[in-house]
Amino acid sequence: MIVVALGLAVLSFRAPLAEGGVKARSHLVVGEAVRVDFGRRALVVRIAGQPPREMELAVDDATRFTSAGRAIRLDDVRPGDRVVVSCADGEGGRHFARLVRAGGGRAAVPSPSPSPARP
Repeated sequence: MIVVALGLAVLSFRAPLAEGGVKARSHLVVGEAVRVDFGRRALVVRIAGQPPREMELAVDDATRFTSAGRAIRLDDVRPGDRVVVSCADGEGGRHFARLVRAGGGRAAVPSPSPSPARP
């Protein structure tokens, strides 16, 4: 449910204008953060499917990061976080992250509650 809410919030994102005033192609990537590569300035996201695949998303100074409505930084994104990323496609097939909304990690499995003592 969190991913759906995050996805709907990102739908209002408008694609930036590319050279020549033409809108850059944009799309959403929904998945799980696998790793942050600071050397390449990239976020790697695992996308559900058969088989699951990983997608590298380039990050630059224009990329914004949020979590629970607050601004965060790239180094705040942790492996296992659910992410919804609005991307713009660049030349050469690269995907550039424009807005990254990070949710919590995987849903926790509740521990079984103790049975009430019977008299």
